[in-house]
Amino acid sequence: MYLTLSLPPLCSAHKNTFADGVELREYAPIVWASTNVSDVKYGSAVTIGFERLFSYISGANEEGQHIEMTAPVRTRLLAGAGPFCKDTFTVSFMVPFELQVGLRTHMTLRYSPDRVLIAQTQALIKTLDAEKVEYDASVFYAAGYDAPFRILNRHNEIWIPAGSVSKPL
Repeated sequence: MYLTLSLPPLCSAHKNTFADGVELREYAPIVWASTNVSDVKYGSAVTIGFERLFSYISGANEEGQHIEMTAPVRTRLLAGAGPFCKDTFTVSFMVPFELQVGLRTHMTLRYSPDRVLIAQTQALIKTLDAEKVEYDASVFYAAGYDAPFRILNRHNEIWIPAGSVSKPL
């Protein structure tokens, strides 16, 4: 069973494909509802953040309004100072298009094992280096497009901002 979800609009004129299926994309401006979580593990941070945001869109908000679920669930990772320090994870849901009218700021308010996430990020960086694509590796995003209960054939992506090189993670 697949859910019909709102997805962020892609500026298709600015999409390039490189080796290993790596794509350079440009998205239209998007408003995200976000929550910050400090943790040492990606999986637990995403679970905490997802539960906070899901509660919010399920009516635990100032207006008591139920808000449509969107995809992807975006998680920004800002690494801590050392290997045993907590990282800052910003878990975000895209605000549905009909609610984005007039919003100009970022609103602040599943699952891939940590080792798989790290390996996929390293593979992406290797491809970007081979293709001589400039990027900022001081931060990256994990984007999950499936419901948390979906176990097989999940659609997950790693996003690294394009721009000047800041290496490595």
